Amino acid sequence: MVANSGANDALVALLVLAALLVATRPAARGALIALAGLTKLAPLALAPLFVTYRSGRLRAALGFGAVTALILAPFDLGLLWDRTLGFQQDRDSPFSIWGRYGLLDALQVAAQAGAVLLAGAVAFVPRRRGPATLAALAAAVLIALQLAVDHWFYLYLVWFAPLVWIAILTPAPGAAAARSTPPAAAPARSG
Repeated sequence: MVANSGANDALVALLVLAALLVATRPAARGALIALAGLTKLAPLALAPLFVTYRSGRLRAALGFGAVTALILAPFDLGLLWDRTLGFQQDRDSPFSIWGRYGLLDALQVAAQAGAVLLAGAVAFVPRRRGPATLAALAAAVLIALQLAVDHWFYLYLVWFAPLVWIAILTPAPGAAAARSTPPAAAPARSG
């Protein structure tokens, strides 16, 4: 779907999945989330989640910051703002419920605030997170952001679809052991 369109949206999914794959390596996960976010801006909202995942928070933040600084260093930040977020700010689009149906601006602001709050909250709740939980939370953040923006396109589905599949298809911890344990034998009846 994405390859046929000549878009770079699959790169976002690749980088987010790579960050998930190296989640136990703090600097690498921070660096990969920075790369994903600088490919398309929405994955920047995953930074709090990936930086606070398990241990190495400082190293993850440093990896994120170093890659961001290295990539942004050669650019005029004012021009970069105008061509990215500034352009999106003034963009009308029929490809979202906000542009298509002219819904109240207050509803969209509430949806955007909710997405930002979710992105911040998942950095702290739940405290215990495995790879499947990390994938589910990352998917939730990306979906929330996509629901709140002015411009949405079907190619953005690939940003979160693999994360959803991982979250759904990963067995719960201990599920395999429970399935492989034979049932206890019933006591013999006397009589």
